[in-house]
Amino acid sequence: MAAFAVLAGLSFAAPTSAQTLTEALAAYERGDYSTAYRGFRHHAERGNAKAQAALGVMYAKGEGIPRDDAEAVRWYRRGASQGLAGAQNSIGVMYAKGRGVPRDDAEAVRWFRRAAEQENAEAQANLGLMYEAGRGVPRDLVRAHKWFGIAASHMDASALLKGTLGMRRVGRRMTPGAIARAQRLAWVWQLRNHEVGSVPPHLPASAGPPPEAPRILNEAIAAYERGDYDTAYRGFRRHAEQGHAGAQAILGAMYFLGKGVRQSGEEAIRWLRRAAGQGHDGAQSHLGLIYEQGRGVPRDTVRAYQWYYGLAASASNATARRDAVQNMRRVGRRMTPGDVARAERLARARLLGKHKGRSAAPRPPLSGVPARKSGGDAREGFGNDR
Repeated sequence: MAAFAVLAGLSFAAPTSAQTLTEALAAYERGDYSTAYRGFRHHAERGNAKAQAALGVMYAKGEGIPRDDAEAVRWYRRGASQGLAGAQNSIGVMYAKGRGVPRDDAEAVRWFRRAAEQENAEAQANLGLMYEAGRGVPRDLVRAHKWFGIAASHMDASALLKGTLGMRRVGRRMTPGAIARAQRLAWVWQLRNHEVGSVPPHLPASAGPPPEAPRILNEAIAAYERGDYDTAYRGFRRHAEQGHAGAQAILGAMYFLGKGVRQSGEEAIRWLRRAAGQGHDGAQSHLGLIYEQGRGVPRDTVRAYQWYYGLAASASNATARRDAVQNMRRVGRRMTPGDVARAERLARARLLGKHKGRSAAPRPPLSGVPARKSGGDAREGFGNDR
C-alpha cells in the first residue's frame, strides 16, 4: 500500500517551480529520486527525449518508484523514436533480456544496430555479444570482433572493458586472417563515420615482416647511394614497371629532383601516385608536400590535406602517422571547413575504394558451432537498461 501511495504522489505532483532537466539530473545523482522523478516526468511528457530515457531508467531500476518494466519500455521507446541512441540501446537490452516485452533477439539486434550506427559505445559492444552468441543473427566471430573493436575505441570505460575483453575472448577462436579482416572492417566503419577535421582511425598493419627487396633492387639502391644515378635509374625503373612500390617511390623522387633523368614534375607525380596507391608511406608524404608547396604543380591545399590524411589513416609505423597528423593539422589551419570536408571525402573515397575488394572477400569458416536459436540461453553481458 505504501508503494502505491508513493507512486500516486509522484505521478500527479507538479514539479516545483518548473524544475529544469539539469536540476532533475542533479537530484537523481544525489539519490533524491522523488525530486528527480517529478522533473523527468514533467519534461518527458512535453517531449524531451533525454527525460523520457531517464524516466525509463527509473522504472527499469525501481528507483523511487515500483519497478515496472513495461512502463520503462514505453518511455524508452518514446525517446528512441526521436533518435536518442541511449534509449535505442536500452530497448535492445529489454528485448534481449525479455523484460517488459517478450524476448526477441532479432528485435534486440535491430535496436542495438540503430544505436551502434550513431556511435553509442554500449550498443556496439552489445551488438558484438549478439554476433558472438548467434542471437538474432547468424553466429559471426569476425563481425563480433569488429563491433567489440569499435566499442573499445571509445573513451567510455564500460565499453572499453567490454570491447577489449570481447576481442580477446573471440580472438582465441579466430585465425590471424580472420582477426585481420575484422580489424579492417572496424577501420572502414570508423573511417566512414569519424568527425570531419579529427584524426582518422588507423588501419591495422598487415601481419608478418615486409618482403625482402630483390637483389637487383638492392644493387640499384647501392648505385644511387654512390652517385651512379644512371645505373640506379635502370634498376629502379625495371622494378617500378613490375609494380614494386618502393622502386616507384624512388623513381618519382628521382624525376622530382632530376637525378639521372630530366626533371619532370609530371613524371614524378605519376610514379609517386602509383607507389601511394599501394600504400607507400614516403610516396604519400611526398605527394602531400608537393601539393602543399606547389613544387612543379599548382599549389593545392585540398590535395595536400588529402594525401596527409590518407597517410595518417594507413601509415605503416607510428612515426609516419605522427608526422602525417602534424602535416594534416598544419595545412588544415589554412583551409576553410568546407575545403577540409572535401579533402577528407576525397581521401576516404580513395582509401575505401582500395580496401573494398578485401572487405568483400569471402569469409573463411570460423567454427563448427551452430548459431543459437532466438530464445535459447545466451551470455548475459548487456549494458545497463538505460
